[in-house]
Amino acid sequence: MSISDTVDEKYRIHAADLDGRPHRLVISNISYQGVEEMLPVLHFEGLNKRLVLNQPQSFDMIRITHTPLPADWIGETIILKPARVGGDATIEILSPLQNPSLFSLARWRTRIGRTDNFHVSGARKVGAAILIVAVCAVALWLSILYKDALPLLLQEWLPW
Repeated sequence: MSISDTVDEKYRIHAADLDGRPHRLVISNISYQGVEEMLPVLHFEGLNKRLVLNQPQSFDMIRITHTPLPADWIGETIILKPARVGGDATIEILSPLQNPSLFSLARWRTRIGRTDNFHVSGARKVGAAILIVAVCAVALWLSILYKDALPLLLQEWLPW
C-alpha cells in the first residue's frame, strides 16, 4: 500500500478514458485506499491508471469472480464499459462471458497510458512455435495412421 491515502486523479481510470466503448483487461494487482472505509483498487496489466471500486462495482466483481476475496481477483479478465447512472458517467464492470463478442477486443492503446513492459519475450515465441509444430506433427501422424480420422475430427470441431 502506498503512503498516500488516495489514488491521485491522474492515475485513475474515468469513464471518459474508455472512449465510449468497452475494454477487456486483466487484473494484475489489488491494493486498497481510504481513510474511514478501505476501497479496493484494481491494477491492470500494462496500464498506469487504476480503478477505485465503489460498492456496486465491488459487488459486480464478487459476482463475476465468485469470491469475496479481492486477492483472488488477480489474474481475472474483466470488461470495463462506460455507462450513465442518473446523468453521471460511471464505469460498469462486466464478465467477458456476458458478451462473448468482447473477447476479440484488443487491449486499448488510447490515452489511458500504457507502460512499456508489453512485449513478447523470446521464450514465449519459442514456446508458441514448439506448440504449433507439435500440433501439426500430431495432425500429420493421425492423417497417416488413420486416413479418415482428420476429416472426421475437422467436421466435428468446425461445424461451419
